[in-house]
This record gives sequence, C-alpha cells and structure tokens, in this order.
Amino acid sequence: MRGHAGLSLLVMFALTLAGCGMVGGGGLGGSAYAARQSSPQGRVYTADEGTDTATVVDVATNAKIDTLQTGKGPHHLAVSPDRAELWVTQYGEDQAYVFDTVTHQLIARVALDSPSDDLGFSPDGKRAYITLGRANAVAMVDAATHKVLNTIAVGQVPHGVRVGPDGKRVYVTNTKDNTVSVIDPDRDTVVATIPVGTNPYEIGVLPTGDAYVTNFLESTVSVIRDGQVASKVPVGQQPSMIAVSSDGRRVYTGNSGSGDVSVVDTRQGRQARRIPAGRRAHGVVVHDGKLYVTNTADSTLSVIEEATGRQVTKIPVGKSPNGVAVRSVEGEGCWEKDRETARPA
Repeated sequence: MRGHAGLSLLVMFALTLAGCGMVGGGGLGGSAYAARQSSPQGRVYTADEGTDTATVVDVATNAKIDTLQTGKGPHHLAVSPDRAELWVTQYGEDQAYVFDTVTHQLIARVALDSPSDDLGFSPDGKRAYITLGRANAVAMVDAATHKVLNTIAVGQVPHGVRVGPDGKRVYVTNTKDNTVSVIDPDRDTVVATIPVGTNPYEIGVLPTGDAYVTNFLESTVSVIRDGQVASKVPVGQQPSMIAVSSDGRRVYTGNSGSGDVSVVDTRQGRQARRIPAGRRAHGVVVHDGKLYVTNTADSTLSVIEEATGRQVTKIPVGKSPNGVAVRSVEGEGCWEKDRETARPA
C-alpha cells in the first residue's frame, strides 16, 4: 500500500509540474523549471553572441538561473511592454526569436529579410521595430502575430531604434551615414533625417521626448531636441548602448573603449561621473536602483549601485555578451496560478 501511495503522489506531482510548464521542452529556449525560480524583483537577460545563448539572472540573488538557447549570434533583446515575451535579434540569421518569459520556451520566430540588430516597442506594445543593418531598413512587426507589416527604408547601416514616449516618432541611428532617421509610424515613412556625430550607435528617449544618441567613434552623446542637435556631451571612449533613468534625469552609456559607464546629468547637460565596469563594457540597463552592464571581453554582467557607483558583483554569463534587458515579475508566474486554483470556491 505504501508503495502504491508513493507512486500515486509521484504521478500527481509530475502532472502538476507538466501543467505548469515544468516538464518537457527541449530544443530552443531554456528550462521551464528554472523559469519558476526567479524572485519577485525580476530578471535580467543578456544576449551572448559567442555562445548563441541568452543568460537569465535573478535580480534579488544576482544568481544565474537559466540559459536560453537562441539562434545564431544573438545581438540585442527586449521585453515586451506587457512583460510576457522576450524578443532577441540575431546577427547570424534572417529572423528574430520570441520567448515566453514565464516558461522560457521559444514561442515564435519573426521572419525577416536580413540579419537583425536592435529592436524597440511602441508604448502600447502593438508594434515592434527591428533594424536590419545589412538591408538599410527597419521592419515594422505586428507584436501579436509576430508578422512583418512593412519594411521602411532608412539610412545606411542602421543599428539603434527607439520609439518616443507618445508613440508618434521612431528614431533610428544610421551608423554609416552619421545620421538619425525619424519615422512617422502612422505614415510608415521617414519624415526627417538629422545629422549627429560619427558612427551613431544607440539611442535613448527621455520622457520629455529629447533623444540621446551615442556616437561610438566620437566618444560623445548627441542631444536631439525639437528635431535638431541641441548639444553634444563628451563621455567615455566608444560609447555603445544607452539607458535612461525612470525620471529622465540621468542617462547612462556603456563605454566599450574605456570599460566604464558614463553618467550624464540631463538637466545640466554634462557628464557627471564615470563608473568602472569591465572590459569592453557595452550594454546597460537600469532597474530598481542598480545598473546592469554587459562586459563583452570579460563575458560577465556587472551589477552596480546606481546611487554610489559601487560594483556589487560580476556575474559570469555566456561568451561575448552584448545586449541586456530587464523584466519585473512582481505578482506573476506559475506559482501565482497555483495559488488561484487553491482558493476555496
């Protein structure tokens, strides 16, 4: 009897795991079991170009909890506004990959005409914009169906892309043209081309609508206001990716050449300080009082206190991490569904 009871409990446990996405899987994606282990504070994802993976780090513990198998050469990644999906661009394939942020499983491939670089979402989450550097274009994608709606020609070798806070403008950096294309998403056309600095790489947009552009080969940030460059701010060497604080008062650049992060005071229009990170510091995001910085040459993720600049830790991730993204998971996940089903009628 005890043997049968134990077997029954084991079967029931396995069925529970299966119903919650913890059994099965395989192929592209990660571990459904590991996906459950994140703390409510959130997760950070890194795009590891050298190992064709995305590393998942728990925010509360600074521990690596999963590795997602992606396509060839994952470059940048972004979490959808509803936090349900992780999108990953691929340097080595003509498609982007979409993962479920709860189960870590691959749920879609976005067919493109070219390898992809960066991506950004409209504020309402209905559209995703993906830069196609080799095609000199931007793909506008229906986020619900994962299908390309239109391809918009921009400048030469586009890389960074961000949508303004009101959703009325899409900004694209053209690395070879030294310009930024401004797209009207309602008309699907470029309505302005703004000269910036040398080799503009990434772009961040403040709540006010001001856009900040990293000029990789000029070690400056161009500030776009009212359709033109209002100023240039000197920063560290070879500024790559860029992040904006939630209040818009600070902009952070990952400086590949100097291995640090520049903190730009947007009210004073100057670099306030530089914070050491790691070798070839590249991607940067800010979340809950901390900066997360990918160090491409170190294959690590630096965790830095935003207020003090103190480096809390360095977390080993996949080889040559590039892009980085963050997701808050407060109140979400399979455990929440289990709680709902356990409530009395």
